[in-house]
Amino acid sequence: MAIGDNSTYPYASRCPGICGQELPVGQCVSAACQCVAYICDQLEQLGVHLGAGYNNASTWAGAARAQGFRVDGTPGVWSVWQASGSIPGVSIGRAGHVAIVTEIGPSAHAGAGEVYVSDYNFDTGSGPCRFNRHTLPIPWATFIHFADQQSGGGPPPPPPPTCNCPIGFICNSDGTCTPLPPSPPPPGRSDALPAIAFLTAGIMLVGYELRRRGTLPPLPPFGSRSGFRR
Repeated sequence: MAIGDNSTYPYASRCPGICGQELPVGQCVSAACQCVAYICDQLEQLGVHLGAGYNNASTWAGAARAQGFRVDGTPGVWSVWQASGSIPGVSIGRAGHVAIVTEIGPSAHAGAGEVYVSDYNFDTGSGPCRFNRHTLPIPWATFIHFADQQSGGGPPPPPPPTCNCPIGFICNSDGTCTPLPPSPPPPGRSDALPAIAFLTAGIMLVGYELRRRGTLPPLPPFGSRSGFRR
C-alpha cells in the first residue's frame, strides 16, 4: 500500500500545470495538485471514500465529526493532520491545510512534538501545487482518524441490527430473534414452586372470570362475617 508517496495520485505527472482545476479523485471533486485532492486519494487507498462536505481543508474536522469519525489532538500513523489560519511556525491561511501523517516524532524524520507528513501545495521551497514530505507541529493541530494505524482510528462501527423481537426474546447480531433461556430457581427452593405459583394464579383468574359472568356467587365483602356461624 503506497500511503505517503506520490505514486497513486492520478494527476501527479500533470502538476503543477493543472493546479486548481476541479477534477475527480475517487468520490471527491476538488482542485487538482492541492492538499485536499491528494488526501482524498490517500484515503481512497485506505478504503475511505469521502463524499460531499469535504471542501476547503478548514471544513474537514467538522465534516468528519458529523460522520462519526474521531477528531482530537493526538496523532496516529495515517491520520490526517488538519489546521487553518496561522499557528506558531506555520502560516496556512483561512482555507486550511490537510496532510497525511507517516511518522510520529521522535522518529527518523521528525523530532519530539512533530509529525512527518506527505501533502501537496505546502511550499517548502519547491513552489506551490507540488508534492512534499516535511514535518509539521503536533500542538495547535487537529488529527482526524479516518483509518489510521494507531490511536484507535478507523471508520465508525456499523449500527446495531434492527429487530422487532417480542417480549422474552433477544436480538441477534444478524437481526434474528432468539427466546431467552428460562431463569434457574433461586438457591434452596424447590423447582416445583414456580409451577405451583403459576397454577394458583390461574385458578384465581378462572374464579374471577366465573364470578364476573355470574356463574359463581360473589365473594363476601372484605371483613364481613356473612356465611359463618358461631
